[in-house]
Amino acid sequence: MSSHHLFFHKSKSSVLVIAAIIILAFIAFFVIVAGIGLFAELTGPGSGGRGGITGGLCENVPEPYKTIFDQAGDKWNVQPAFIAAIFYAGEHGNSWPTFEEHAPLGTSLNPIRGPMQIGEKNWPNWTRSAYGNPLPLERIEWTRDAINVAAWHLAMTGAGGNTSDLNQLRDAASKYNSGRPWSAGQAIPETAKYVPRVIAAFQKFLCSEQMGQKIAQLAKEAVGNPTDLYYHHDPRHACAAFVSTILKQAGALDRIVYSAQGLWDNTNAQVVIPKGGNLNLAVLKPGDVIYFKGTYDNGRYFTHVGVYVGNDQVVNTSTSQLRVVSDSLSNYWVRYFAGAKRF
Repeated sequence: MSSHHLFFHKSKSSVLVIAAIIILAFIAFFVIVAGIGLFAELTGPGSGGRGGITGGLCENVPEPYKTIFDQAGDKWNVQPAFIAAIFYAGEHGNSWPTFEEHAPLGTSLNPIRGPMQIGEKNWPNWTRSAYGNPLPLERIEWTRDAINVAAWHLAMTGAGGNTSDLNQLRDAASKYNSGRPWSAGQAIPETAKYVPRVIAAFQKFLCSEQMGQKIAQLAKEAVGNPTDLYYHHDPRHACAAFVSTILKQAGALDRIVYSAQGLWDNTNAQVVIPKGGNLNLAVLKPGDVIYFKGTYDNGRYFTHVGVYVGNDQVVNTSTSQLRVVSDSLSNYWVRYFAGAKRF
Protein backbone atom coordinates (compact mmCIF):
# COMPACT_ATOMS: atom_id res chain seq x y z
CA MET A 1 0.00 0.00 0.00
CA SER A 2 1.42 3.39 -1.00
CA SER A 3 2.03 6.10 1.57
CA HIS A 4 -0.71 8.13 -0.15
CA HIS A 5 -3.27 5.37 0.34
CA LEU A 6 -2.05 4.75 3.88
CA PHE A 7 -2.48 8.43 4.64
CA PHE A 8 -5.93 8.35 3.05
CA HIS A 9 -7.06 5.41 5.21
CA LYS A 10 -5.60 6.96 8.35
CA SER A 11 -7.31 10.26 7.54
CA LYS A 12 -10.59 8.47 6.91
CA SER A 13 -10.25 6.59 10.21
CA SER A 14 -9.52 9.85 12.05
CA VAL A 15 -12.59 11.48 10.54
CA LEU A 16 -14.74 8.53 11.61
CA VAL A 17 -13.33 8.69 15.15
CA ILE A 18 -13.97 12.42 15.36
CA ALA A 19 -17.49 11.97 14.00
CA ALA A 20 -18.15 9.23 16.56
CA ILE A 21 -16.89 11.49 19.36
CA ILE A 22 -19.16 14.32 18.18
CA ILE A 23 -22.17 11.98 18.02
CA LEU A 24 -21.44 10.65 21.51
CA ALA A 25 -21.06 14.21 22.78
CA PHE A 26 -24.47 15.11 21.38
CA ILE A 27 -26.01 12.01 22.93
CA ALA A 28 -24.43 12.84 26.30
CA PHE A 29 -25.69 16.40 26.02
CA PHE A 30 -29.29 15.31 25.44
CA VAL A 31 -29.08 12.73 28.23
CA ILE A 32 -27.90 15.44 30.62
CA VAL A 33 -30.63 17.82 29.47
CA ALA A 34 -33.23 15.08 29.89
CA GLY A 35 -31.85 14.32 33.33
CA ILE A 36 -32.08 17.97 34.32
CA GLY A 37 -35.64 18.06 33.03
CA LEU A 38 -36.51 14.96 35.04
CA PHE A 39 -34.88 16.45 38.13
CA ALA A 40 -36.84 19.64 37.67
CA GLU A 41 -40.01 17.58 37.29
CA LEU A 42 -39.24 15.63 40.44
CA THR A 43 -38.33 18.67 42.54
CA GLY A 44 -40.60 21.26 40.98
CA PRO A 45 -44.02 22.44 42.02
CA GLY A 46 -45.65 19.03 41.64
CA SER A 47 -43.20 17.36 44.00
CA GLY A 48 -43.09 19.81 46.88
CA GLY A 49 -39.40 20.47 46.39
CA ARG A 50 -37.92 23.95 46.44
CA GLY A 51 -40.60 25.03 44.02
CA GLY A 52 -43.48 23.91 46.23
CA ILE A 53 -46.84 25.68 46.06
CA THR A 54 -46.92 28.99 47.89
CA GLY A 55 -49.71 29.61 50.37
CA GLY A 56 -52.09 32.49 49.73
CA LEU A 57 -51.51 35.95 51.18
CA CYS A 58 -54.76 37.27 52.58
CA GLU A 59 -56.29 40.53 51.49
CA ASN A 60 -55.64 42.20 54.85
CA VAL A 61 -52.11 42.94 53.62
CA PRO A 62 -52.29 46.33 51.88
CA GLU A 63 -50.97 47.14 48.43
CA PRO A 64 -48.34 47.61 47.16
CA TYR A 65 -46.86 45.58 50.03
CA LYS A 66 -48.94 42.54 49.12
CA THR A 67 -47.58 42.45 45.55
CA ILE A 68 -43.99 42.97 46.74
CA PHE A 69 -44.26 40.15 49.30
CA ASP A 70 -45.82 37.86 46.68
CA GLN A 71 -43.01 38.59 44.21
CA ALA A 72 -40.27 38.13 46.80
CA GLY A 73 -41.85 34.90 48.04
CA ASP A 74 -42.09 33.55 44.52
CA LYS A 75 -38.46 34.47 43.77
CA TRP A 76 -36.95 32.95 46.91
CA ASN A 77 -39.54 30.21 47.70
CA VAL A 78 -40.57 31.71 51.03
CA GLN A 79 -44.19 31.99 52.13
CA PRO A 80 -45.22 35.61 51.36
CA ALA A 81 -47.23 35.56 54.58
CA PHE A 82 -44.02 34.95 56.53
CA ILE A 83 -42.15 37.81 54.82
CA ALA A 84 -45.16 40.02 55.56
CA ALA A 85 -45.14 38.88 59.20
CA ILE A 86 -41.43 39.71 59.61
CA PHE A 87 -42.07 43.18 58.15
CA TYR A 88 -45.35 43.94 59.92
CA ALA A 89 -45.04 42.27 63.31
CA GLY A 90 -41.29 41.91 63.63
CA GLU A 91 -39.86 45.16 62.30
CA HIS A 92 -42.82 47.55 62.57
CA GLY A 93 -44.56 46.59 65.82
CA ASN A 94 -47.78 45.23 64.29
CA SER A 95 -48.31 48.22 62.01
CA TRP A 96 -48.20 49.09 58.31
CA PRO A 97 -46.05 52.17 57.71
CA THR A 98 -47.12 54.38 54.84
CA PHE A 99 -45.49 52.92 51.76
CA GLU A 100 -42.41 54.71 50.46
CA GLU A 101 -40.05 53.48 47.75
CA HIS A 102 -37.23 55.04 49.76
CA ALA A 103 -37.80 54.43 53.48
CA PRO A 104 -34.75 55.64 55.45
CA LEU A 105 -35.78 54.11 58.76
CA GLY A 106 -32.90 53.58 61.12
CA THR A 107 -31.87 52.88 64.68
CA SER A 108 -28.82 53.72 66.74
CA LEU A 109 -27.95 50.03 67.07
CA ASN A 110 -25.24 48.36 64.97
CA PRO A 111 -26.36 50.51 62.83
CA ILE A 112 -29.53 48.93 61.42
CA ARG A 113 -31.28 50.66 58.54
CA GLY A 114 -34.16 50.53 56.14
CA PRO A 115 -37.69 49.11 56.13
CA MET A 116 -36.44 45.60 56.92
CA GLN A 117 -33.99 46.83 59.59
CA ILE A 118 -30.97 45.09 58.06
CA GLY A 119 -27.53 45.67 59.54
CA GLU A 120 -25.13 47.69 57.41
CA LYS A 121 -22.45 45.07 57.99
CA ASN A 122 -24.76 42.33 56.70
CA TRP A 123 -25.92 44.13 53.56
CA PRO A 124 -22.85 43.55 51.32
CA ASN A 125 -22.65 39.82 52.09
CA TRP A 126 -26.39 39.22 51.87
CA THR A 127 -26.76 41.03 48.55
CA ARG A 128 -23.63 39.41 47.09
CA SER A 129 -24.96 35.96 48.00
CA ALA A 130 -28.45 36.76 46.70
CA TYR A 131 -27.51 38.47 43.43
CA GLY A 132 -23.86 37.60 42.74
CA ASN A 133 -22.73 41.18 43.28
CA PRO A 134 -23.24 43.44 46.31
CA LEU A 135 -25.80 46.22 45.98
CA PRO A 136 -24.77 49.74 47.00
CA LEU A 137 -25.32 50.37 50.69
CA GLU A 138 -27.89 53.09 50.00
CA ARG A 139 -30.21 50.42 48.55
CA ILE A 140 -30.70 49.11 52.08
CA GLU A 141 -33.24 51.92 52.47
CA TRP A 142 -35.20 51.05 49.33
CA THR A 143 -38.29 49.04 50.18
CA ARG A 144 -38.36 46.57 47.29
CA ASP A 145 -34.63 45.82 47.52
CA ALA A 146 -34.74 45.43 51.29
CA ILE A 147 -37.73 43.06 51.20
CA ASN A 148 -36.16 40.90 48.49
CA VAL A 149 -32.83 40.65 50.30
CA ALA A 150 -34.59 39.87 53.58
CA ALA A 151 -36.60 37.14 51.81
CA TRP A 152 -33.36 35.60 50.51
CA HIS A 153 -31.94 35.59 54.04
CA LEU A 154 -35.10 34.00 55.44
CA ALA A 155 -34.86 31.27 52.78
CA MET A 156 -31.28 30.56 53.84
CA THR A 157 -32.14 30.35 57.55
CA GLY A 158 -34.97 27.81 57.50
CA ALA A 159 -37.95 29.44 55.77
CA GLY A 160 -37.07 28.23 52.25
CA GLY A 161 -38.91 25.62 50.21
CA ASN A 162 -42.21 27.46 50.83
CA THR A 163 -42.42 25.76 54.21
CA SER A 164 -45.17 26.68 56.64
CA ASP A 165 -43.75 24.41 59.36
CA LEU A 166 -43.88 26.55 62.48
CA ASN A 167 -40.72 25.12 64.02
CA GLN A 168 -38.69 26.14 60.98
CA LEU A 169 -40.34 29.53 60.84
CA ARG A 170 -39.65 30.17 64.52
CA ASP A 171 -36.00 29.37 63.89
CA ALA A 172 -35.87 31.68 60.86
CA ALA A 173 -37.58 34.54 62.73
CA SER A 174 -35.27 34.09 65.71
CA LYS A 175 -32.18 34.12 63.47
CA TYR A 176 -33.45 37.21 61.68
CA ASN A 177 -33.86 39.03 64.99
CA SER A 178 -30.90 37.78 67.00
CA GLY A 179 -28.78 35.57 64.75
CA ARG A 180 -29.60 32.59 66.97
CA PRO A 181 -32.00 29.63 66.56
CA TRP A 182 -35.20 29.72 68.57
CA SER A 183 -33.82 27.25 71.13
CA ALA A 184 -31.32 29.96 72.13
CA GLY A 185 -33.26 33.03 71.02
CA GLN A 186 -36.14 32.46 73.44
CA ALA A 187 -33.74 33.25 76.29
CA ILE A 188 -33.20 36.73 74.80
CA PRO A 189 -35.98 39.07 76.04
CA GLU A 190 -36.43 40.93 72.75
CA THR A 191 -36.39 37.76 70.64
CA ALA A 192 -38.74 35.98 73.05
CA LYS A 193 -41.35 38.64 72.23
CA TYR A 194 -40.41 39.07 68.57
CA VAL A 195 -40.87 35.46 67.43
CA PRO A 196 -44.39 34.81 68.84
CA ARG A 197 -45.48 38.16 67.36
CA VAL A 198 -44.20 37.11 63.93
CA ILE A 199 -45.79 33.65 64.09
CA ALA A 200 -49.16 35.10 65.11
CA ALA A 201 -49.03 37.51 62.18
CA PHE A 202 -47.99 34.73 59.81
CA GLN A 203 -51.02 32.66 60.78
CA LYS A 204 -53.19 35.75 60.33
CA PHE A 205 -51.83 36.53 56.86
CA LEU A 206 -51.73 32.97 55.53
CA CYS A 207 -55.06 32.16 53.95
CA SER A 208 -55.62 28.73 55.45
CA GLU A 209 -58.74 28.11 53.38
CA GLN A 210 -56.76 28.74 50.22
CA MET A 211 -54.05 26.36 51.46
CA GLY A 212 -56.71 23.78 52.36
CA GLN A 213 -58.18 23.97 48.87
CA LYS A 214 -54.73 23.32 47.38
CA ILE A 215 -54.18 20.34 49.66
CA ALA A 216 -57.62 18.95 48.82
CA GLN A 217 -57.10 19.45 45.09
CA LEU A 218 -53.72 17.70 45.12
CA ALA A 219 -55.24 14.81 47.08
CA LYS A 220 -58.11 14.42 44.61
CA GLU A 221 -55.70 14.48 41.69
CA ALA A 222 -53.78 11.61 43.30
CA VAL A 223 -56.79 9.24 43.40
CA GLY A 224 -55.91 6.10 41.46
CA ASN A 225 -52.16 6.39 41.99
CA PRO A 226 -50.43 3.19 43.19
CA THR A 227 -49.40 3.31 46.84
CA ASP A 228 -45.83 2.21 46.10
CA LEU A 229 -45.40 5.61 44.47
CA TYR A 230 -45.33 7.02 47.99
CA TYR A 231 -43.71 4.21 50.00
CA HIS A 232 -42.31 1.42 47.86
CA HIS A 233 -40.74 -0.35 50.86
CA ASP A 234 -44.19 -1.10 52.30
CA PRO A 235 -47.01 -0.01 49.96
CA ARG A 236 -49.62 -1.56 52.30
CA HIS A 237 -48.73 1.04 54.93
CA ALA A 238 -48.21 4.11 52.74
CA CYS A 239 -50.94 6.32 54.26
CA ALA A 240 -48.67 8.76 56.13
CA ALA A 241 -46.15 8.93 53.28
CA PHE A 242 -49.01 9.73 50.89
CA VAL A 243 -50.53 12.45 53.08
CA SER A 244 -47.18 14.07 53.92
CA THR A 245 -46.27 14.02 50.21
CA ILE A 246 -49.47 15.94 49.46
CA LEU A 247 -48.71 18.40 52.28
CA LYS A 248 -45.16 18.83 51.00
CA GLN A 249 -46.42 19.47 47.48
CA ALA A 250 -48.75 22.14 48.88
CA GLY A 251 -45.94 23.83 50.78
CA ALA A 252 -47.49 22.98 54.17
CA LEU A 253 -44.76 20.54 55.25
CA ASP A 254 -41.06 20.26 54.49
CA ARG A 255 -40.51 16.50 54.75
CA ILE A 256 -42.06 13.07 54.24
CA VAL A 257 -43.35 11.31 57.36
CA TYR A 258 -43.86 7.55 57.38
CA SER A 259 -46.24 7.01 60.30
CA ALA A 260 -49.65 8.43 61.14
CA GLN A 261 -48.61 8.92 64.76
CA GLY A 262 -45.50 10.81 63.67
CA LEU A 263 -47.59 13.04 61.43
CA TRP A 264 -49.60 14.01 64.50
CA ASP A 265 -46.81 14.25 67.06
CA ASN A 266 -44.14 15.97 64.99
CA THR A 267 -46.09 18.68 63.18
CA ASN A 268 -47.29 22.02 64.50
CA ALA A 269 -50.52 22.28 62.55
CA GLN A 270 -53.71 23.58 64.11
CA VAL A 271 -55.69 20.90 65.98
CA VAL A 272 -59.25 21.02 64.65
CA ILE A 273 -60.58 17.96 66.49
CA PRO A 274 -58.40 16.78 69.38
CA LYS A 275 -56.94 13.31 69.71
CA GLY A 276 -59.71 10.92 70.61
CA GLY A 277 -62.45 13.37 69.58
CA ASN A 278 -65.59 12.43 67.71
CA LEU A 279 -66.17 13.09 64.03
CA ASN A 280 -67.87 16.43 63.41
CA LEU A 281 -68.26 17.22 59.72
CA ALA A 282 -69.45 20.74 60.55
CA VAL A 283 -65.99 21.83 61.72
CA LEU A 284 -63.97 20.10 59.01
CA LYS A 285 -62.77 21.96 55.93
CA PRO A 286 -61.29 20.64 52.68
CA GLY A 287 -57.59 19.97 53.16
CA ASP A 288 -57.86 18.95 56.81
CA VAL A 289 -55.81 15.88 57.70
CA ILE A 290 -57.92 13.14 59.28
CA TYR A 291 -56.47 10.61 61.74
CA PHE A 292 -57.75 7.14 62.64
CA LYS A 293 -57.11 4.60 65.41
CA GLY A 294 -57.72 0.89 65.82
CA THR A 295 -57.59 -0.06 62.16
CA TYR A 296 -55.24 -2.92 62.99
CA ASP A 297 -54.34 -2.61 66.71
CA ASN A 298 -55.96 -1.89 70.07
CA GLY A 299 -56.35 1.83 69.37
CA ARG A 300 -53.46 3.13 71.43
CA TYR A 301 -51.83 4.92 68.48
CA PHE A 302 -52.94 6.50 65.24
CA THR A 303 -52.74 3.80 62.59
CA HIS A 304 -54.17 5.49 59.50
CA VAL A 305 -54.43 8.99 58.05
CA GLY A 306 -56.09 10.66 55.06
CA VAL A 307 -57.04 14.03 53.57
CA TYR A 308 -60.58 15.38 53.89
CA VAL A 309 -61.66 16.85 50.54
CA GLY A 310 -65.21 17.91 51.42
CA ASN A 311 -68.63 16.34 50.85
CA ASP A 312 -67.96 13.59 53.41
CA GLN A 313 -65.04 12.25 51.35
CA VAL A 314 -61.59 11.28 52.66
CA VAL A 315 -58.78 10.53 50.21
CA ASN A 316 -56.48 7.85 51.58
CA THR A 317 -54.47 4.78 50.64
CA SER A 318 -56.13 1.37 50.41
CA THR A 319 -54.24 -1.63 51.80
CA SER A 320 -56.36 -4.06 49.77
CA GLN A 321 -56.34 -2.19 46.45
CA LEU A 322 -52.81 -0.76 46.85
CA ARG A 323 -53.86 2.54 45.38
CA VAL A 324 -55.16 5.94 46.47
CA VAL A 325 -58.95 5.96 46.88
CA SER A 326 -61.74 8.30 47.97
CA ASP A 327 -64.10 6.95 50.65
CA SER A 328 -67.10 8.12 52.62
CA LEU A 329 -65.89 9.42 55.97
CA SER A 330 -69.16 8.96 57.86
CA ASN A 331 -69.87 5.50 56.48
CA TYR A 332 -66.95 3.11 57.09
CA TRP A 333 -64.31 5.35 58.64
CA VAL A 334 -66.43 6.99 61.35
CA ARG A 335 -65.84 4.04 63.73
CA TYR A 336 -62.07 4.62 63.58
CA PHE A 337 -62.03 8.43 63.52
CA ALA A 338 -59.71 9.90 66.18
CA GLY A 339 -58.77 13.50 65.34
CA ALA A 340 -58.05 16.16 62.72
CA LYS A 341 -55.43 18.82 62.01
CA ARG A 342 -55.36 21.83 59.69
CA PHE A 343 -52.03 22.61 58.00
